[in-house]
Amino acid sequence: MRDNVKRKLSEIGIAGNVASEIVFDIFGKKVDGGIEGGLVDCTSSDEFDTALKVVVEKWDTLHDHGAKFVEYFLKDVIREAARADVRSVCGLGYPPKVYTQNANECMNRVIKAEENSSYSKKEVSLLPYVERIRNEIKRQQNEQFLAVLGRGQYRVTEEFTFLEVQERNFYSMTDGQKTSLRKKFFSIKVTETPSAHTKRPNETKALSISPEESGIIDVSFPILTGMFGRAATLVNNPSYIWKMPTTDTQDKPAFMVHSTSSDNPHRVMVCPKSGKVTCDKACVNWSTYSLCSHTLAVSENIERLKEFLTWFKKQKRVPNLTTITNINMPQNKGRKSGTRKRKGAANTTPTEGMPVVASRVVHSHINNLEPRIMRISRLV
Repeated sequence: MRDNVKRKLSEIGIAGNVASEIVFDIFGKKVDGGIEGGLVDCTSSDEFDTALKVVVEKWDTLHDHGAKFVEYFLKDVIREAARADVRSVCGLGYPPKVYTQNANECMNRVIKAEENSSYSKKEVSLLPYVERIRNEIKRQQNEQFLAVLGRGQYRVTEEFTFLEVQERNFYSMTDGQKTSLRKKFFSIKVTETPSAHTKRPNETKALSISPEESGIIDVSFPILTGMFGRAATLVNNPSYIWKMPTTDTQDKPAFMVHSTSSDNPHRVMVCPKSGKVTCDKACVNWSTYSLCSHTLAVSENIERLKEFLTWFKKQKRVPNLTTITNINMPQNKGRKSGTRKRKGAANTTPTEGMPVVASRVVHSHINNLEPRIMRISRLV
């Protein structure tokens, strides 16, 4: 929230001491012995509304664009979520401690900080770490299973309501029945609902050569079968394969083939003399196996599938791990921005969690508003 406020102030042209003053009015300012409280330190809605009137009048006077910031200011968000009393009720103590999203965004920290917060910075040996992972998975599965009883944060979708059991009946079950229900819940298959436009398998004409007849042993059979199936789907739809315009002297026909995993089609090149058919580098299967559904579909489409499979079986292939891992990756992959500012001063005392020794926005501050405005105006 603080970053959003600073960003908005910069966008509308409020900077320097004036911007700092507005930020302090909202989030408080660190002083000797504690903090000078801002809007977020108000302990009730009435106190917040009183303080808000004060700071709005002040912001209008501080800068020519102060009215624009007042219009933007999300007072309802702070009133309902960021007040000191609300944060205390959420378990952050009083004065409220700093709330971060580290636990939500970093699974390693969740596991390592299971016993105490200071433990997250210590090195953990392998076996205790594995045990913590197992406990975390068990906790998450227990939370998911509560949906069967109609409890917890999750709910069973309509197609799986037959798994639901009343809580009273569940606790009447034997241990074996409970284990069986739990196993059924976590092992049930989720299938896609076929649409009206989806072709049935028996309506799709297979390729002229089946995976069993291809004689390919360099690719695992389940993956090979999937390639042949997708290639058959491409061949059976005339709009999925387009021949690109070529010149009379060009001896390598090119095709554009529909992609099921991307909005961009794949470019397939054919070398009639050698039987070689290639796909572009964006194709994962081609980069991994030198074989994909797109090359199979084009080969079948131009009646050269047998020649292509013969060429493929003659090649000696060693997977290039670098090429595989770099598929669809940005050019500057693995690098951090050199200009990004590092956040989180770990050794400094945060503003939140410190006692409020005075208020910038209520009571006595109202009487001192005019001198403060004059002082800031002189600094500007």
